Amino acid sequence: MDGTHAHARRRADEMAAATEQLHELGVPARIAPAARDLLVELRDSAAAGTIAPEKEPS
Repeated sequence: MDGTHAHARRRADEMAAATEQLHELGVPARIAPAARDLLVELRDSAAAGTIAPEKEPS
């Protein structure tokens, strides 16, 4: 397991907090929620012992 997967849980929590703070300040949040969602996928795939599939950009 690499460093990204090992730290994905903490970093997902950090990005969730950043997203919430930006929302409270009335600042449009685009990158923080995207980072949070990716880190949640990494965290969950690491916990399941799988790697999250690549997603095509929309």
